[in-house]
Amino acid sequence: MVFNLLAVDLVLLGYSHVLLQTSKARGFAMVCAGLGIATFLIHLGFAIFGHCAFHLPLSMTVIAACLVSAMCLLRSLRTVVQGRPGA
Repeated sequence: MVFNLLAVDLVLLGYSHVLLQTSKARGFAMVCAGLGIATFLIHLGFAIFGHCAFHLPLSMTVIAACLVSAMCLLRSLRTVVQGRPGA
């Protein structure tokens, strides 16, 4: 529960930095991607150790979406750094 509260706070703070295009936006985007990967790994662990709630189709879809969105965010950060925004 504490992780969720901290993660939501960080995501909202990061979102505001990205929208306002502050100098901290890239760092917060990396933090958000890291949170997505951490969320995937934590919930994958719960599923592996038999928590039934994480075996539901919608739960598995949301968990996979966390990983996919985190990887897409990291990829987009890499392409922006290389000077190819939107690639």
